[in-house]
Amino acid sequence: MAGQSSSAGDEIRMARARSNQAWADRDLTAYKATITSDFTVTTGNSTAYTHDEFLALLAREFPDPAGRRCVRTIDSIDLSTSHPLAAEHGHWRCTSQQADGLLVANGTYLAMWRREGEHWLTRSELFVTLACSGSSACTVKR
Repeated sequence: MAGQSSSAGDEIRMARARSNQAWADRDLTAYKATITSDFTVTTGNSTAYTHDEFLALLAREFPDPAGRRCVRTIDSIDLSTSHPLAAEHGHWRCTSQQADGLLVANGTYLAMWRREGEHWLTRSELFVTLACSGSSACTVKR
């Protein structure tokens, strides 16, 4: 069982690396291959998106040279003993060029992974912004 857990953890780490690389390469097709068809995300500013809504957002942002660049870094992975699921805990950092400077935001996240066939795919992500600097876009609108 320990070998299986280590293997699953390694597979999830490799899948996260592919997801990060797809974001860095601005490759929507490669990014889409890392998420489930029912994927959901809640961004650091608390906006929730469905699979299709988030892909549409990325389709607009990826071609923009000033668009968000994000990296998620794994701190830990917990594997379910009863379901084909895993919880990834980590920290993230995003940058984007704004009219008034380089926005730098970071925080923590939790991702749910689901094993589908031979692959681990991200089912959902929840991001919490803990810091933001460099632009008035960091200001919280209430």
